[in-house]
Amino acid sequence: MPPNQKQALLRETYEAQLKKMLAYVTVSITSFIAQFTVFYLAVVGTLSPHKYPALILPSAFWLSQCYFAVAIITKYQELKTLEWKLGISKMRNYVYYPYRPRFGKIWDWLHRKILGTEEGDYAKLASALDWGAFFVLTVVTLFYGYIVWILLFT
Repeated sequence: MPPNQKQALLRETYEAQLKKMLAYVTVSITSFIAQFTVFYLAVVGTLSPHKYPALILPSAFWLSQCYFAVAIITKYQELKTLEWKLGISKMRNYVYYPYRPRFGKIWDWLHRKILGTEEGDYAKLASALDWGAFFVLTVVTLFYGYIVWILLFT
């Protein structure tokens, strides 16, 4: 495959993966808001008196949160890899930095340093994303566990 065609294909792949990840983020936020609403209803005690059918909705929200957390971190890692191959991460310094606010520069530096994307350390990126996924999965599982506990044991 000629180099120009390979670059064009990488660009198309990057754009498609970015759109897919943004769709995942949108659906994940919506699902989390719905799960949080059910959590709130469990806390204030206004959930359905039919306990077992009432478990279907929070179970679906919990499963979707777990799925989208993994999907988002996977897409994010793919995007960072494609950015590196396309040279986008190197280009960012020349395009944005002269006019970037100081706090934005600090945020970008910390973000790239913590994730290892500045130097192309994808093992560090994978580790940071694993910890982030673990945190998200723990939070949504705690919400779900509390909802199940309220429905079944109170």
